[in-house]
Amino acid sequence: MTELKALPQTLAEFREAVANFRVVANRLAESTEGIERIREFYAAGSHDATRRLEEAMTALQRRASAAKAALPGTEIVQAAMDELGRAVSAMQDLNPFWRTPGRPDPPQPR
Repeated sequence: MTELKALPQTLAEFREAVANFRVVANRLAESTEGIERIREFYAAGSHDATRRLEEAMTALQRRASAAKAALPGTEIVQAAMDELGRAVSAMQDLNPFWRTPGRPDPPQPR
């Protein structure tokens, strides 16, 4: 009998909990959408900067290759550019904001 008396209060609390859950779920969905937009914006800018850097590195490496015979020290410049290219690639692989949907995430350590 006491359970039946408490039923309206229990149902009211349950309805309130469901309403609160909906609010939290909606806010979570909105924040997830916002995070995705920020990630896409950041990734687009990062990919453009990476592309420009790669183009500059390629041009510099071509010039260094052409000047190899005439100028001493071009091997050092080429080695530095190779190292920079590896560093940028590593940053791109490790930065979760630079990942694109078509590019899988690297395996996570366990």
